[in-house]
Amino acid sequence: MDFTENKKMAIRHRNYLTFSATGSNISVHLWGVYDGFPWHEIYVNKVPILQYNPCLAGKTPYSLFEPMDEAIDISTVVPAQADDGP
Repeated sequence: MDFTENKKMAIRHRNYLTFSATGSNISVHLWGVYDGFPWHEIYVNKVPILQYNPCLAGKTPYSLFEPMDEAIDISTVVPAQADDGP
């Protein structure tokens, strides 16, 4: 990649979350697109919904150039009350 070209690097995310209560749990749906860099995590009530490591995915800071190259579509259920631990 020639950095002398007039190209912009940016961290771009277009992610959406929906929640719905189901008794003592929360149904979570996460979907969208994002750049393959940097590392990021999304938690709901201390439960990891997404843990993205660009190194494990073979990505570099060059992934900050367009296009957004990662897609996500996760549905899961988490406890409505966070466990504060011991």
